[in-house]
Amino acid sequence: HNDFGTNSTDLSWTTPRLSELAANGIRINRHYAMHLCTPARAALLTGRLPIHTGMQSSMISGNAPWGLPLHFEIMPNILKKDGYGCHAIGKWHLGHFHQDFLPQSRGFDSFFGSYSGFQDHFSHVSEVSFCAIDGAGCWFDLHASSTPVTNHQDEFAIFILGQAANKIIQNHNNKDIPLFLYFAAPTVHMPIEPPGDALNLSTNLRLKLEAIPNARRRAFAAETLAMDYVAGSLIDNLQNQHLWHDTIFCALSDNGAQPQVVGSGNNYPLRGMKGFYFDGGIRTPAFIFTPFLSSIMDTTTLEKQYSYDGLFFNC
Repeated sequence: HNDFGTNSTDLSWTTPRLSELAANGIRINRHYAMHLCTPARAALLTGRLPIHTGMQSSMISGNAPWGLPLHFEIMPNILKKDGYGCHAIGKWHLGHFHQDFLPQSRGFDSFFGSYSGFQDHFSHVSEVSFCAIDGAGCWFDLHASSTPVTNHQDEFAIFILGQAANKIIQNHNNKDIPLFLYFAAPTVHMPIEPPGDALNLSTNLRLKLEAIPNARRRAFAAETLAMDYVAGSLIDNLQNQHLWHDTIFCALSDNGAQPQVVGSGNNYPLRGMKGFYFDGGIRTPAFIFTPFLSSIMDTTTLEKQYSYDGLFFNC
């Protein structure tokens, strides 16, 4: 809650592109997600509370033999009935133990990303701090559809995913076919690893980053900057492809931050953290932007008119 945009007491400057959209869109001030990654994704894509899909208890670990039950339709199943092209980029985390549970078997036309809960951002190995516990071992987790992609070793994950998403936008030549692009960014998430030289910052942003005294929080901020950079590249590409004028851009987080050293997040002033049902674990930043708003909004009263303070669930 304290890591993003105007909510943040220390990192509001790390999301200039997303914060600009939020300021000119509809800020959802009481957005409630879920306590963990898997339940949140199941809720978002099915439109059902996880208690009704059997996904409420925990996250799917890297070697777990279960997933979102196949009889539930998800967003691409519905949207394709209306002619949408549907593509998924990033973190899946709804089951991968059988081909039928993979994104392209659940309605997406293409998938580029990872199946498990998290990966090393450079080696793309799944759940590097967890997978040894169950004895099954770690495995490589960067896929195009179901094919491992091995030519991006030592490249920071969010930048690889941004390239894949931008390729989909560039190849969307038939403007008569609407596009649904589901981008589930793996950043920010443990392991907290700064992207290094791949993050090309202005002098002002670089100095602000270097001035953060806590090394782990500084790494968290660097990941956030990388996420915002990729979001900005998608926005620019949609504008260049003349798709932005009828785009609806939704941004939200799947759960609250993890404030321990391993996560380096911050939920101030909320109680709790990821994995718990206190507000710090489930209340997250969210906004919706569309250029349609420009035809109806009064910019002098934008903040008053275009923030939503009622309860808003991601399902």
